Amino acid sequence: MIEEGEIIEIPVENPTYFTNAKQPDIGIIVLSFTVVLLVLAFYIKNRH
Repeated sequence: MIEEGEIIEIPVENPTYFTNAKQPDIGIIVLSFTVVLLVLAFYIKNRH
């Protein structure tokens, strides 16, 4: 009975966690993209 209650609780928490986790995920993608652009710009600057 206790195990069933735990299994029911997890799907209830999951959608909220998934929506909250999506926003930082986009931030991490943007951050890494900016870092890659900065590294590329720095590399091109040094090559010339």
